[in-house]
Amino acid sequence: MKPRWIALMVSSLVVTAPVTPAAHAEANSLTQLIPALVEIQLTPAQQTQLKQLSQQILPQVQQLLSPTQLMQFNAALTKGQSVRLALTSLDLSIPQQLKLRNVVRSARSQLTHILTQEQQEQLVQNARSLQQSR
Repeated sequence: MKPRWIALMVSSLVVTAPVTPAAHAEANSLTQLIPALVEIQLTPAQQTQLKQLSQQILPQVQQLLSPTQLMQFNAALTKGQSVRLALTSLDLSIPQQLKLRNVVRSARSQLTHILTQEQQEQLVQNARSLQQSR
């Protein structure tokens, strides 16, 4: 069950996190970056760790892209597309897909050390609700 909730968490993170530094600065709360965290009480240390994790993921994703793909990716985000949809529209190569999978796996690993078991269970419920509402 753990890998499933982590996949849900990472998809929420990747789907909603802004990419540009200006957009990132506009995010006022962690729940804007990771909607599945809504109503989950986080300690200040957890908030800091999750913010750092989100700030690590997006640059890693951006580094996987060619200059042309990066321009298309940022243009799609500017138009309001989700990160997932923007990435899907790029027709990533197999090596890029594998590298992206490694970024997600790394994030999953880090998430297991940040949230308590109770928080993880709440996160699963929230992520499922978000997926059903899409």
